[in-house]
This record gives sequence, C-alpha cells and structure tokens, in this order.
Amino acid sequence: MAPALPGNKIVVSGRPENALPELRNVYFDNNNLRGVLPDDLFANVLPNLEELGFSKNRLSGRLPGMSM
Repeated sequence: MAPALPGNKIVVSGRPENALPELRNVYFDNNNLRGVLPDDLFANVLPNLEELGFSKNRLSGRLPGMSM
C-alpha cells in the first residue's frame, strides 16, 4: 500500500537530503501545496520513486527530471 496524504495541511521546512530513499509511491493529492518542486527532488530526496501524485494542488514551474 502506498502512502496517501490527501487533504492535509502539510508544512515543509528545510530540505532533507536523501531522506526517503526507499519510498516508491506517494500521493499528495488535494493538499493546497504551492510553489515549485526542487530540481533535485527525484535525484536526492526521492531517488527510487516510481509513482507520485500531486493532483488538486497549486504547484507551478516544471517537473524535475527523473532518471530511469
């Protein structure tokens, strides 16, 4: 089962480096997240991510590259 965090009021402070290396699927749907995803999100924070959900948020900018 993948972590699902719908409808929360998540506050992120600082940036963990390589904090979630084993996480493969996560969904942040309907959280009113705002801003831009960091360029190194997939390489350093979520290196093994296979599925990511951000529907119903207010993110802007481009998606960071993922290496497969």
